[in-house]
Amino acid sequence: MAQDQLAASDISHPAPARGEEKIVALAFGLMGAPLIWALHLLVNVSVAGQACAGAEPRLDATMTPGASQTFLLAVDGLACAVALAALFVSYRAWRATRRENATKQPRQSGATAAQHTTEIGEGRTRFIALGGILMSSLFLIAILFDSLAALAGPSCGK
Repeated sequence: MAQDQLAASDISHPAPARGEEKIVALAFGLMGAPLIWALHLLVNVSVAGQACAGAEPRLDATMTPGASQTFLLAVDGLACAVALAALFVSYRAWRATRRENATKQPRQSGATAAQHTTEIGEGRTRFIALGGILMSSLFLIAILFDSLAALAGPSCGK
């Protein structure tokens, strides 16, 4: 019954391009970088704390300060790779949904289809993909800033 009423009206689905991208890809694009940043931060703090107590290296530590620095750089590299993958997935989804609702309303003079879609605020799938681009970019920058500490020197400061 609701389908009959929807078919008879001018109302369209808020996400007409929802079938073009899988929900798992959109979720990874949106939440992949923040989750890997949080995991990367937990691992980095744990490893750096285990390797040093205060300013002196611990003798009972499972990793030496040099080995912990190498491990931290490996974790940072892996986190950057996952954040870049999330950014790529989001960008691909954003490009795949670029025509979502772009022709529904008349464009302002000189506006492209992408600018028009952004301006009218329609396209749920495209909006989630754009959010994924923004989130992945910001958390990639955060991971890169966190990596500076591992690049600066050993975790114990010696």
